[in-house]
Amino acid sequence: MSRRWGLLLGVSLCALACDEEKPPETSKVEKKVEETPPEPEVKSPPHFVISADGPSVRGTSVEGEQKSGLLNTVERDKLKNYLADEKEFIADKELSVIIDRKAKRGWVGAYLEELGKLGPAKLTITTETRTEFSGSIVFVAPGQEGALDGCTMIGKITEHNGSALWQVKGGAAKERGPGLGGPDLSMAKESIAKTYEKCESKLFITDGENSKDWGFIFDMAAAAISTPDSGIEQAFLAPQPLTEGKPVKL
Repeated sequence: MSRRWGLLLGVSLCALACDEEKPPETSKVEKKVEETPPEPEVKSPPHFVISADGPSVRGTSVEGEQKSGLLNTVERDKLKNYLADEKEFIADKELSVIIDRKAKRGWVGAYLEELGKLGPAKLTITTETRTEFSGSIVFVAPGQEGALDGCTMIGKITEHNGSALWQVKGGAAKERGPGLGGPDLSMAKESIAKTYEKCESKLFITDGENSKDWGFIFDMAAAAISTPDSGIEQAFLAPQPLTEGKPVKL
């Protein structure tokens, strides 16, 4: 009997040892379904707009001062930063800027100056104008005007919506009173046509005081470009208003 019990005990101990060495059953692990990473967001080009309330970039507005037609230091810095954030869409690109007729000249001057610092390849401004004029004009950005031909003309809208015309080299400005509902642009075109008979410049400088509505200033440029045989193809707006009759130094 003792031998039998010994054999049974040995078998039991062996079975117990084998159970201890057997690795535990692994628990079932649920495999995570790998999620497809989201497509990277593609940033679209911004809208460049100057409304009757102030400039905006990609829908973010900067408040302009109506009375002075200027941007204060804080708002100017905001505009500068908003445009700098869009440099990838400005540098060496063809831009379109939509400007309301009631926007102030000072806002437009600041906007174009900041755009010019970022190096656009081409700048087209669209503004509602008279039916006989083009509503889209190519403007040379400040800083890209190069050397100005002395015979290049400046047409400035005066305080009471008349016009003053003179040349980059200076000289007495030819002043005209207002017509019906704005500057007498037909008279202005006569002076432009006469000057550009002997002037090979393709540029016209349009202007007005900072507080003037942009609409008439744009109309002046549109009238110059529409003057037959003038050869004018582009317009320019200086960052700050020019003085009638004085030589232009930018």
